Amino acid sequence: MNEAESRLPLIKKQSKNRDEDDNFDKASELTDTCCNYQVKRGDVKCAAIGCMVLFVFLFISVPLLLVVMGKMRQTNHIHHDPSSATPPATAPFPYQHPRLPQHIIPVFYLLKLNIRFDKLIADGQVDITLRLTKPSDFIVLHHSLIDIHSLRINHARLPNFQPIKIEDKKYNSSLQMLYIKLSPDLKTNTNYTLSVKFTSKVFTDRLKGLYLNNYTDAQGTPRHFAITQFESVFARSSFPCFDEPGFKAPYKIYIARPNGYSVLSNMPKIKDHRLKNQALEAEFEVSPPLSTYLIAYVVANLSYLQTKSANNITMRSWCESNVINHTKLALNHAKIVVTQFEKLLHMKLNTSKLDMVIAPNYLSGGMENWGLITYPETSAVYMPIEDEQRRTIIATVTHEIAHQWFGDLVTIKWWNELWLKEGYATLMEFISEYRLKTMKQAMSSFFQANYGSALEEDGFVDTHALSKPIFTLENIKTNYDSVEYAKGAAVLRMVLFFLGEKAFLQGTRDYLHTFKAKTADSNDLWKAFDKVSKYDVSRIMSNWTSQPGYPVVTINFDRTQMHASISVSKLTWFHYSTSSSKKTNNGQEFWQIPFKYRTNHNHSKIVITKSPTIIKFQKSTDWVLGNWLSTGFYRVNYDFQSWQKLTQLLQMNRHVINEFDRSMLLDNSFSLNRAGKLPIEIFLNMTRYIINETSPIVRSTVKQHLSNIYNMLEDGMDKINMKTYLKRLKYRIAGSSLNLTDLNKYRSWLYENKPIKPNEYQHVLVAGSRMGSFSDWNKLLEIYLNARSDWKKPVMQNALAATTNKFLISKLLKTAITNKKINNNGLKGILNAVAQQYQHKLMTWNFFIKHWKLLNEKFVYQPGALGLIIRAITKHFYSEVELQMVVNFFKYRKLRYDKRDVSKSIDLIAGRVHWKQNYAASAGKWLKNA
Repeated sequence: MNEAESRLPLIKKQSKNRDEDDNFDKASELTDTCCNYQVKRGDVKCAAIGCMVLFVFLFISVPLLLVVMGKMRQTNHIHHDPSSATPPATAPFPYQHPRLPQHIIPVFYLLKLNIRFDKLIADGQVDITLRLTKPSDFIVLHHSLIDIHSLRINHARLPNFQPIKIEDKKYNSSLQMLYIKLSPDLKTNTNYTLSVKFTSKVFTDRLKGLYLNNYTDAQGTPRHFAITQFESVFARSSFPCFDEPGFKAPYKIYIARPNGYSVLSNMPKIKDHRLKNQALEAEFEVSPPLSTYLIAYVVANLSYLQTKSANNITMRSWCESNVINHTKLALNHAKIVVTQFEKLLHMKLNTSKLDMVIAPNYLSGGMENWGLITYPETSAVYMPIEDEQRRTIIATVTHEIAHQWFGDLVTIKWWNELWLKEGYATLMEFISEYRLKTMKQAMSSFFQANYGSALEEDGFVDTHALSKPIFTLENIKTNYDSVEYAKGAAVLRMVLFFLGEKAFLQGTRDYLHTFKAKTADSNDLWKAFDKVSKYDVSRIMSNWTSQPGYPVVTINFDRTQMHASISVSKLTWFHYSTSSSKKTNNGQEFWQIPFKYRTNHNHSKIVITKSPTIIKFQKSTDWVLGNWLSTGFYRVNYDFQSWQKLTQLLQMNRHVINEFDRSMLLDNSFSLNRAGKLPIEIFLNMTRYIINETSPIVRSTVKQHLSNIYNMLEDGMDKINMKTYLKRLKYRIAGSSLNLTDLNKYRSWLYENKPIKPNEYQHVLVAGSRMGSFSDWNKLLEIYLNARSDWKKPVMQNALAATTNKFLISKLLKTAITNKKINNNGLKGILNAVAQQYQHKLMTWNFFIKHWKLLNEKFVYQPGALGLIIRAITKHFYSEVELQMVVNFFKYRKLRYDKRDVSKSIDLIAGRVHWKQNYAASAGKWLKNA
């Protein structure tokens, strides 16, 4: 253990709450002086008079002193506390726009950092070359939680010439902006260099910016390393910069680090320089133009594996030594995908190296930093315990590699177009899989991971458009949800299948080549498709990105006239409305729809440009199926007779309809029932044929919806009848497959460390937890707490939560929130796992409301995390009492980031209550006669 590591616990204690303490140091000293004043015996009267004089003096002088100190701090030593909601009550901040001015453009960064683990700081200097498109007497840029020591601005070509005079500087904490007033004006056609010396933090209380990542090595020794996570707005917490994606510039980076550590950054290292203090400073090659959120560096002492791509790119995976050999799958797949995408996109990666760093404590699934991708262990360390883990690693690696083109080389102009990079990277997972394997397998993966979740999430009243206004930091931080990823990919996949692969890939290549090293938005993409297609893609797709939600296409088949009337409306789930509800569906939304359909004769496609639209059929047409191949992002409804015809077709000859369309027929019928557009009997009648269905996709869809119905039925004969029906359809009932063999395997693994087959791992652990003793469960908890790697923790979380013993669940929840070995990811995972168990729903809710304040504090730096926990905890709430319990709890509680998830949770519960009131009796009657 080196010196920095041995001092780490002391450093953490000393640096805790430093942000808040700094602002009150001087006031505390004055208060201490007053409190230490002692009255001697016999001098009471004098002491009283003295105290009065002292009190008056302090009453007048201390406020004045604090104001003066505040002014001095603001002008001479700029520091900012992000917890402040408003700027100090001084002169108004001169620049009030939430975005930086667009006429001041950074064209080059020279960044030097000295990262110090002994003080958990980074001393640095950044020289930013600026160019102006119009004259300006000010500069505005970002920084957050940084101490600014000096500012200087010169003509770039005359660095030793007299600097531009800085007349004033102000900081706004809510905007996280530094305003610099200059004299004289900066001119156009002249480059200037803004030099800033600063000290930033190495954080220990959040996994954003430059932060310390703690882990335990193979010998059980605590270790740490520093790693960055700058997306979306956290580069500004490590160095002053123009922290918006639209500002791209090359970077020249130097990083000094403690002895015994290596350092990585976006570009290959040129060499190390020995500094006067004997520290080593790494010099890196100049990067291509990059946005600030893509800058990355890691100071660590890790092991690596290495390979080379077909284009001779050196590729390495870095992590702690005891799991390094388990990164081979991620590294080899990265090599395959880089070569695949270079050929597919006709564009080589202009880099000589691509590092992948795997961190034990990491929030996101991965981060696409140019040349230095970062992952959590769960996304890159493969230990074959279940097939799902392998799929997750392959999908995540593919996604982050795709970002090297979609996001890094071509970058979004602003965060309102987040979907463009995330949707494309998600789509490239699909394209990569069907080219490496089969279309059927890729379709299956896309259905499970993206298609269904996108249709579910985008059906809420409180959804949002793909491209939406983004103004505040809160807007940016809460912008990451399944709409950007899953819906974005689903909409692009719709374009892919409607235009055809050849036209789609040509349009994609043109888009990449046109905007390489630049920024773009969705309009730029649609225009690229316009040029390679006979369709007006820009016109068709404009409403798909600007409107929230998605349409229902209703087919009314007139069999006497042999034509169908196609109408378009918006689908929304049941919405819990109150007198204060502001959002309503005004019915004015319309989408031009790339519509594919099939009949018993042929298949065809049109663009629906108006509602209604008439489609004519051949005389002997018997049935019509909308959204053929299930590639469109919409649902399809039919007239009653058409539903009957399709139900008969499934029963008599299901293979006439492909398995994905069969799945969507069943999904649409239940979802349209949820939305109040169909009776429940249509879905239930369709499920009769499932006894003969062999497709896992279709059977999974039906099982999910029948289980939802089961939970919404009242206890008694209706639930008994549903269990009987599920058994008839050859579904396993939860808990029915547990046996002593599983318990024996579990105990052999638990006490003797005997391995379990990968495809049995989760089942055996869950079975063992349910059937085992108290001591068995406590042993599993001990193993979980002492596990050095994150890769196996989710399985153990599910197993620990599977016990039916309420005492053990209570112990698990208490441990999750109090044990220091469990980080926020572990806490979130345990809460989600316990929430899946119906019998523990009220215990989980009571735990949640009891620890509401603490949970808010723990997840303050993880926007959206608390919302997902709320969604999970309320998943099994079905009654009016439970609905009002949730509504009343959140009625007077302020939510900074998770308002949308709370709204969705309430809508889901209200929708279940509504379903029970309107459809439960019909479902019960159907089941009785089934």
